Parts: sequence; C-alpha cells; structure tokens
Amino acid sequence: MKLTQAALASLRLPECVNDRAFSIDDTPGFAVRLRRNREGKVKATFTFQYRFGKKQGRPVFGPATPATIPAARAWAMALYVKTKGGVDPVAERAAAVAKAGETVGACLELFLAQRAKTLRPRSLVEMRRHLLVHCRPLHRLPIADVDRRTVALLLNKLAETSGPVAANLTRSALSTFMVWAMKQGLVDTNPVVATNKNPTQSRERTLTDDELRAIWLALDDGPDDYSALVRLLILTAARRQELGGLTWSECDLDAELIHLPRERMKQKRAFDLPLSPPAVAILKARPRHPDHDFVFGTKIGFQTWSWAKRQLDERLTIAPWRLHDLRRTAATRMAEKIKILPHVIEEVLGHARPGIAAVYNKSTYLPEKADALVRWAEYVSALAEGRPSKVVSLRA
Repeated sequence: MKLTQAALASLRLPECVNDRAFSIDDTPGFAVRLRRNREGKVKATFTFQYRFGKKQGRPVFGPATPATIPAARAWAMALYVKTKGGVDPVAERAAAVAKAGETVGACLELFLAQRAKTLRPRSLVEMRRHLLVHCRPLHRLPIADVDRRTVALLLNKLAETSGPVAANLTRSALSTFMVWAMKQGLVDTNPVVATNKNPTQSRERTLTDDELRAIWLALDDGPDDYSALVRLLILTAARRQELGGLTWSECDLDAELIHLPRERMKQKRAFDLPLSPPAVAILKARPRHPDHDFVFGTKIGFQTWSWAKRQLDERLTIAPWRLHDLRRTAATRMAEKIKILPHVIEEVLGHARPGIAAVYNKSTYLPEKADALVRWAEYVSALAEGRPSKVVSLRA
C-alpha cells in the first residue's frame, strides 16, 4: 500500500484476525502492523522486517499515527540501507544498549572489588575516595564515552576546588582504573595519559623546637584519641596510617615493640618499631574496646584526621603545618641535634633500602633504632618540660 494519512486511517483488522502487517510500497520491509490485545483494542505500529543470514528481525519504530509518518519513513529507509550494507540493526542496537550499560560507576565497582584483594586498607580507602567522590561526575557516563577532554575538565575543576595535589592523586587513580578497563576490553585507550599534571611544590617544612613544644602542650593528657595519636607520631616518627590503624595484636608492650605486618607498610615489608618509655606509657593508658582490636578510633581505626587537626590548629598560633611534618622534623633533629647516623634514621622511618643493600643486608638494626628513639624521646620531653636535654651525642 501507499503510505498516506488517509490510507493509514482506513486500515482495519478483520474480527477473526488478531495480527496482520500491511506492507508499504516505497520501502522494502517497511510495514504497518495491526495487533489486537486481550481487551479487544487494536494497536497500530510501524515496523521493519528483514532477514540477516538465517535470522529474521522486526524492530518497532513506535505508534503508527499521521504525525509519525515522516519520521517512520526515514527510520525504515535508514534500516534498509544498513541491511543492504551488511549490518544487523537488532544486533547493533543490542550492542549499543550493552555498551550504554557499561557506565563508569558500574565498572568502578568491579575494579575496586578486585583491588580490595591486593591493596593495603588505607590505600584502598584513598583510592575509593578519589574514584567514588572526586570522579562522581563521570559515574553516569558510558565508560567508552570518557575522552581526554572530559577527564581534563574534571581535573581542572578539582584542582581549583580541592587543590593540585588532590587533582594529581585523582588523576593517578583514574589512570590506573582506565588501564584496568583496557585490559578488560571496555575501552581501547587510556584518556588520562595525555592530560596535564598539576605542578606541586615539594614539602620541606620542619617545625622549630618552639613549634614542636607548642603542639605537644596543646594536646590533651586525657583519653582523647587524637592527642594520644599525635604525641605517639612525634615520639615514633611513624606514618599516620600506620598508627591510625594500629591494633593491640600488633603491640608488644612488654618487649616495647610494635610489629607492623607487610600489608600495612608502604614498602611492603614487615617492620618492627621500637617504643621509648613515653610511647609505652601512652599506649598503656589507652582503653581497650570489647568489640574491636583497634587502639584508636572505631571498628575501622581512626578516621577523623581533618576534623581533629582543625580543632588542634584553633588552639595553636604557629604557621600552617601537617602531620607529616612531624616525621620530617624528627628525622632532621635526629641528624642535627642528636647525631644519629643517617642509615639508622632511614631504618627508624621505615624507608626502603637503596640498591644492592636491599638484597644483601637483612639486618633489622633493632638496637640502633631503639637507642635512637629513646634519645629522641628524651629530646622531646626536655622541650615539653622546658629543661635542658640529657641527650649526649655518641658520635666522636
């Protein structure tokens, strides 16, 4: 039949027939299909029927009305051209729907579930924060549609709102995710590679003795988690995640040691951290929780770092500082004031050994680390009490 408004309006379905297609002359496969439902109402739709190899397909355009005739005719002609060109329209649409379902958010859940098996707990928390919070604007996008411009706009905005360091860390996490997606066949390229990395300035701040004393005195002597944590960070020069996630099973207070497993260390090797008498006293004063093994915080360890730091800074009148500056300050004072040997300081900090020493030197330097931290604790105690230090240099 010739498709006109009058011809469309004149179509009828015989009472004894529930389904019939009326072919349209100008486009092979294009038809108006009339179907009777259970209530006896007849519904008219535009369809396109084709054969692709041994398969048949009949995609539906939608309701057949006078207003939809032009769009339906163009749709049918486009499908006819595709079938003649060797394309299966139904398979193509199914692939497009599946691809649209592969959103960044859906793929991230799979990626993070796999990474949870290999990453340290703190590293996993940071990666989840960068990908689930900072990359949230990408979550609804099909992963194949994420291009370099999309990533660059996200990183530029993040650098303005959260700073260049946060933008660079998010860029690194997103690149790791995209490399995984490439290996899974979800994308062909990594769009993060050619984006700009924000310039950052290396941290060089060390606290003066007066600043270190001010921080120590601004901390509470009671059961406050953060105060005890910061004092322990000062005395041990440890990383904050190492102590924030500390468990009682990792502490041997009789031996004055903390045993950190390789899974919790940045360098992926087990580490014994000696405790000075003031550090042991801090840990012995900590209450034990009946429902979890963590020394600080809740069932997931200490987490409210930013909030607690802001509360502490309100009680201080020193220049801006970070917790990691305590670690740098301890290393610097050990070298300058107490004359601890450089390789012992590196062992106290838990740094990786350079070059061939990492292969052949298996010493833990435990006595040397213990001596260094005892002498450092005396130096800090003298600062806090406003008295001369009793530390005596052992270097000739």
